[in-house]
Amino acid sequence: MVAYTVQLLILQEKMKMLNINKIYFILLISLLGCIKNQPKSFFFNITTQQNPSSIKNFYEAIPYDITSDGYTDFVLFQLQMPPSANAPELPAEILLYNPRSKSFTLSTKIFPSLQTAHFRHWIDEDFNGDGYDDLFISAHGGDAPPYPGGRSKLFINDKQSGLKYTPISDLNTKLYTYHSCAADIDQNGKVDLFLNNNQKPESPPLILLNTISGWKIDDQLFFKKNSYNKFFSCSFLDVNKDGFPDLFLGRHDGTEGMKDDIILVNNHGKFSHPLEVGTYQHNSFPSWGTTESIVADFNNDKKRDLLLLLHNPGFSKGAIKIMLNQHPKKMQEMKVETSIPWNDIGDSFFIPWAETIDLNQDSFLDIIAPIRTTGAPPYLLKTKLLILINQQGKGFKQLDDPFLDQLDTVFSAWKIKNTSYFAVFTYSGKIHLLEWKR
Repeated sequence: MVAYTVQLLILQEKMKMLNINKIYFILLISLLGCIKNQPKSFFFNITTQQNPSSIKNFYEAIPYDITSDGYTDFVLFQLQMPPSANAPELPAEILLYNPRSKSFTLSTKIFPSLQTAHFRHWIDEDFNGDGYDDLFISAHGGDAPPYPGGRSKLFINDKQSGLKYTPISDLNTKLYTYHSCAADIDQNGKVDLFLNNNQKPESPPLILLNTISGWKIDDQLFFKKNSYNKFFSCSFLDVNKDGFPDLFLGRHDGTEGMKDDIILVNNHGKFSHPLEVGTYQHNSFPSWGTTESIVADFNNDKKRDLLLLLHNPGFSKGAIKIMLNQHPKKMQEMKVETSIPWNDIGDSFFIPWAETIDLNQDSFLDIIAPIRTTGAPPYLLKTKLLILINQQGKGFKQLDDPFLDQLDTVFSAWKIKNTSYFAVFTYSGKIHLLEWKR
């Protein structure tokens, strides 16, 4: 009986050990499953430095190769806070990229004219035909009634002395310019300008033609008669394939009876009424406006498509739409899948800019964009980067990267030319140099 009892106790101990081992085994399998299912990091931090700029109230860091050395430098603009009708022109600062140290230094050159009252948009194009990209800056001035407007400026890059302010007499008066875009409108071999002015009925959109004898206003009655002064963004793309760039206009929003976005046909340098089916319907966003419009070929058919960054009235929500340039009289929407936790970002956010770049080297353009809050801290702590991967021209899917989620207060992120690095600027005063690794 004693021997039987001892054997029973031994058996019970073995069963306990088996159960314990079984539990450990289950826990191990679960842990391995979690590790396997955890999103993979594609971005890695190369360097982190304190932003050398003295500007504290950052508004935008725009990429521009001011030294013409093939690497991207940055121009930092600041914003008047709180908004004021009499907002002064605030100076910008330039950060120069050093490829050897992989860092940025504050430029010692002072450009007194490089200042704006509420910077809105920029264009880097070769306006004088010397082979170097110049810089055009749009400004709308004080962001409060009666909206007096601001001065947009052209800077020519002569490489030796850097940016040289080149006055355009027709821009001496203040205009409320939300957006600007550039193309050879009249096909004379020179890049022209279109200014999407807003708010003031007496200052409709403005066309500036770049001629041999200088800049001249193309006073097209079409814009005055049709009162296209409530549009927010603009881009040029040849929709009807006649060799002349047509004009896309993105509306402000639908709260004031605004029409949908439209595409105006360029008839040998003169714009006419919208294409018969050229009106872009917002569909699920009936009252939203278009913050930004960017042209790029997303399905590799050698046609320029539209990337639209949308905002709702009040800029409390944002979204992305892509329209493919498939037919002269119709644009087809491309599928964009996102899993953005909107409630975790803040009460008020929008997507101000985006960059198109082939991240994963599959010959299709992907999208990187900052999701920016419009409120004050602590909302700024919840900004993040949005990465959309092109699915071989059939749509876009959001890429979740745990490393990017660790970055705080991101407000701009741009690729540095001729490198594999991205410069990420934060409101907390840091510049992260990231590298994409597959």
